[in-house]
Amino acid sequence: MSRPYQILLHTDSPATGQLWRRCLPEPMFAVLDQPRELPPGVPLDVLLASQLAPEERQRLLDERILRPETRIAIVGPGGGAHLRLPANCSPGELRRACRLLGQLARRQRTILRQRCALRRLARQARTDPLTGL
Repeated sequence: MSRPYQILLHTDSPATGQLWRRCLPEPMFAVLDQPRELPPGVPLDVLLASQLAPEERQRLLDERILRPETRIAIVGPGGGAHLRLPANCSPGELRRACRLLGQLARRQRTILRQRCALRRLARQARTDPLTGL
């Protein structure tokens, strides 16, 4: 089995965080309450938030917690997310949404790695092996 999806909870209420944590079982999900809990070298797959102000999102980007491929899900009213779920969504809907967003994040990471490898190969193909030019 692949490694669990890394989910960071960003809520204004500890009760909401506990409810979401119960909806996202181990071993499929590794649910984190703080960004510092993220293991070194392991990228964040999904940010699950009750709301996310633009300045908070920018702070998370600046601190390199959010990467371009990290998917954001907002539960309840709000914008600026890849997915918005209703506040009364079922545990199954929350679980499926996080799993699908995690898959999208990983697929995007794979695409970015492949593009980087192709650019490197194209650069090597244009370089003369004798002169290095």
